[in-house]
This record gives sequence, structure tokens and C-alpha cells, in this order.
Amino acid sequence: MYAYKEFDDQFDEVPKLYKSIAEDYPENKTLGLYESYDESYTESVFKLGAIISDEAEVKTGYLLGTLPDSSAAICSSFEIKDPIQISVGYKRCREKMLSYAKEHDLKTDTFLEIYSPDNSSYYFLQ
Repeated sequence: MYAYKEFDDQFDEVPKLYKSIAEDYPENKTLGLYESYDESYTESVFKLGAIISDEAEVKTGYLLGTLPDSSAAICSSFEIKDPIQISVGYKRCREKMLSYAKEHDLKTDTFLEIYSPDNSSYYFLQ
């Protein structure tokens, strides 16, 4: 389960929006969920939040959510030592994941990203 805020904004704004999530949940992994993801869009509705273990952890202004059911995923992750690595790594991972999905006729409309202090992980849920 996770506590989240929903946004309808430019994807370029996501890093700035993550800042408040990380400040509200400094000890938790943070996540972004894009349930109508399209690589050609620059704006859409998305959810940003933090993974929690108990409903009581939901803070004011946040909603409680559960991750979508998935039987499989295309995934990629990498270690990070500097936040700047995230944008470069994200672009590389996303390109390879999209290529793999097209090659194998897999879905790319549900995109999940999870961040911890030393790791970034990306998933196209199937």
C-alpha cells in the first residue's frame, strides 16, 4: 500500500513534485504511478507517493492506494550515488524497456517508478 497525491501536470514538473513527498516521508521509498502512460505525452494524470506499511501512516493531504495487480513486468533498476544520475539512468532504462516492449508486443500503459536513497527501479506492469 502507499500514500499518494494525484497530479495533472507536465512530466517536467515531476522532480519538483517529488521533493514534497520525500520531505513528508523521509524514511520511506517513494514512487510514481502513471496508469495511462504514453511515451509521446508531456502531460497527464499521475500519482506520486510513498510506500507505507500501515494505513495509519497516511498523512493529511494524502490518499491511501494499492498498487495495480500485475502478473508480470518489464523492469530495470540501477544504483544511484548522486541524484543527477536519476535523469540519465531513467532515460536509458525507459528507452530499452520501451524497445523490449515493442519487440515482444507487451503493454507500456502502466508505468511504475520506485526510488530509495541508493536505487531507482522502473516497471511496465503487464
